[in-house]
Amino acid sequence: MKTMITTAAWLAVLLTAGAAQAAEEENLGWRIGASAMVSTLDRSDGLIDDGTIGFKLFGQYKFTPWLGLEGAYYNSGEFASSAISADGAKVDLVYQGPIGKVLIYVPLPWESLEFFLNGGYYAFNVSSTIDDTNGGTGTDNGALFGGGLSIHVNDRMHFRSVIDWYDAQDADLWSVEVGLAYLF
Repeated sequence: MKTMITTAAWLAVLLTAGAAQAAEEENLGWRIGASAMVSTLDRSDGLIDDGTIGFKLFGQYKFTPWLGLEGAYYNSGEFASSAISADGAKVDLVYQGPIGKVLIYVPLPWESLEFFLNGGYYAFNVSSTIDDTNGGTGTDNGALFGGGLSIHVNDRMHFRSVIDWYDAQDADLWSVEVGLAYLF
């Protein structure tokens, strides 16, 4: 086990060192950013079918021209119930928590554009409000898939748009975001 950990650590160092050498040529390296996002939630029980405005903060490392890793914090904003629950209560939900993604960049003939596909894992806390009082929290976690486009505004700033689908428990959860990324 100790040998596997040591080997993995050395591979990570070698990948990072090799990527750092090419970073100036290929827009590789660290990126941080923030996005405004519209999320939609359609629960299978019919209680909530709503869209809301939220945000996402992210950090990314692009290792090669075609591979990156991203970590993010997601906050959906508050989804309101479209129907009254069985006991006559109005329910609101907020999804928030960490996301981890692998990004695969697809080569394009235009240097100022980056198209990517992504897949990963999310682990959200789900806070509920029932008739304007705290209804408790739960969790929802699973896979996510999506894609996006990054437009180079200049050497350090990129405008980015992303659409993601989350494999939410008993619901369809989508998000569309627009934001800015800063390259180090």
